[in-house]
Amino acid sequence: MTSIGENAFKGCDSLNAVYISDLEAWCRIKFNDRSVGSHANPLYYAHHLYVNGQEVTDLHIPNGVTEIKDCTFEGGAFTSVSIPDSVTSLGYAVFAYCYSLERIEVAQGNPVYHSDGNCIIDTERKYLMAGCKSSIIPNDGSVTLICIYAFQGCRELKSITIPANITWFSVSTFEDCSSLEIVKFEKNSALTMIGASAFEGCYSLTSINIPASVTTIRNRAFEDCPKLKTVYYNGTAKDWEEIEIDNDYFEHRYLLNATRYYFSEGEPDEAKWQENEYWWHYDPATSLPTPWIKKNS
Repeated sequence: MTSIGENAFKGCDSLNAVYISDLEAWCRIKFNDRSVGSHANPLYYAHHLYVNGQEVTDLHIPNGVTEIKDCTFEGGAFTSVSIPDSVTSLGYAVFAYCYSLERIEVAQGNPVYHSDGNCIIDTERKYLMAGCKSSIIPNDGSVTLICIYAFQGCRELKSITIPANITWFSVSTFEDCSSLEIVKFEKNSALTMIGASAFEGCYSLTSINIPASVTTIRNRAFEDCPKLKTVYYNGTAKDWEEIEIDNDYFEHRYLLNATRYYFSEGEPDEAKWQENEYWWHYDPATSLPTPWIKKNS
């Protein structure tokens, strides 16, 4: 078998195991998914992968495998993944919806990828290809872009810190991270783009800090984020108006209806309070956004 067509396993909600005899052959299958969750990979439903009758929880990609295609292990109930130095081509969404995944390791000597902070990183391009519930994105400049589906379905991921040198969130970066509560941006963030569906389905997200460097927020970026009530924006009200936000109000209703605070490093003076009633600063103890409270005059 070399390919499985789109929707081949659509509606197979009761599927609870996938049995194979050759893990290397599994890596060669092309799952014709136009998008993650389009039902070509039975693991999306089954979660449990058995090789020669033994369930795989610690996934070791066989040495000699050179390519892992899109969605190959999507939904798998793995706790760890080891990738050999022979893998030089890694598709998108390879480990999407792997809820239990907590350790990722790429063998030293791999000419294309390396691992750091339980993330898979394309070394030359500085792309974060895949993460997991325990990922810590390195802030040493080795990552500038978080790829499509990199953290999709990491439902046990509760917080993430975005290094200042990240310039772009691609499509569905943190989609369906339903336990994600805290997204912390380092100061002087260079982020310019929040991609389509980047935080869609982040049901636990109550607030978001948007850097002043952001120029574009794509469609559905915060769709299905019903608890999102507060936006801490690093720029001014004028800067906010200049952000290109795709113009479907319904898809951005949670973002646009949230209370928006603007940044003030020092305590706002009376002129600022007259300009706007919502201001915030970084708490010196936690480095988290914290509202300024207006003192009674």
